[in-house]
Amino acid sequence: MSRRALVIGLVASLLLNLALVAIPIVWSWDRGGVAYLWSRLRGDAPGPDRRYADRAALHELLPAVPTDLVMFGDSITADGPWSELLPDWRVLNRGISGDTVAGALGRVSEVTRRRPSAVFVLLGVNDLLRRRPLGEILGDYERLLTTLRQELPAARLVVQSVLPVNVLEPNGRDDVVATLTPLNDGLAALAPRIGAQFLDLRPAFANARSKQTAANPELMVDFLHLSARGYLVWADEVKRALAVTSP
Repeated sequence: MSRRALVIGLVASLLLNLALVAIPIVWSWDRGGVAYLWSRLRGDAPGPDRRYADRAALHELLPAVPTDLVMFGDSITADGPWSELLPDWRVLNRGISGDTVAGALGRVSEVTRRRPSAVFVLLGVNDLLRRRPLGEILGDYERLLTTLRQELPAARLVVQSVLPVNVLEPNGRDDVVATLTPLNDGLAALAPRIGAQFLDLRPAFANARSKQTAANPELMVDFLHLSARGYLVWADEVKRALAVTSP
């Protein structure tokens, strides 16, 4: 092989390797950049669930429409008929079943490009189910909220407390119950640092004797998910928050 052919081969190999490195970086940039890649390597973002990926892709393909409010979260959000629960607002439901804070960070650009006037976030219980350390969950939350605030500087950004759970369910998890209060305390401290509001839903959902970790069972259908009455209670809390002038 001639020297010229060898050089051409080396250059071609180098360019190919650069392309292989660049493609995933470019692909991930709109999904949270380095933070998203790191979350995938750690295994924090939702796995290769076809339904999750399909729902996220559908959200990307839907045309932009005038939007007042985005409800952003996991299955608890996804199951809510928000356009009917909040008929006075133009609402987009951006909940996806199984989502984590890192997963939401990976699809946050789809929310910000809608230019909503307000974003209500409820995430974190799936992170607790995966036994992720509290510091990592709050770190992902800080990145998510910072991105939302930077991309939507004039929007109202509301962080909702992770809801109490139905401790009467036989398939409940004591470790989740034990970490609810520390996570919510962390969110309450984090939100104002990023220019967000903290909406504490626990008083509306908790059993009066539970210290805000055990839900009123009438508001739940299982350990985590809300009943019809539960969604009506939640919608009332959102309405009250929207009626209060943002500080």
